[in-house]
Amino acid sequence: MLVRSRDVDGQLRELHEAGFALSLTRPERCGRCNGPLEAVDADATTPDYAPDPGERSVWRCADCGQYFWRGSHWDDVADRLAGLEE
Repeated sequence: MLVRSRDVDGQLRELHEAGFALSLTRPERCGRCNGPLEAVDADATTPDYAPDPGERSVWRCADCGQYFWRGSHWDDVADRLAGLEE
């Protein structure tokens, strides 16, 4: 599919209107290196910048060690996708 828009909202709208399913799912790949993500055990320790895995789901990249969780960016993306329905 040729996406004509240059801005992200326009690109998402084009994909949505073309029938692509756009939804948030459990993170599976690292945004830094594309390595696989593994769930961090609830009793494991995390770096200071990452939340406590006992309080929220946290994933760690098996390749580069980066930590991920559903934070404010996740909420922003969810809001952006919800706006496509309007």
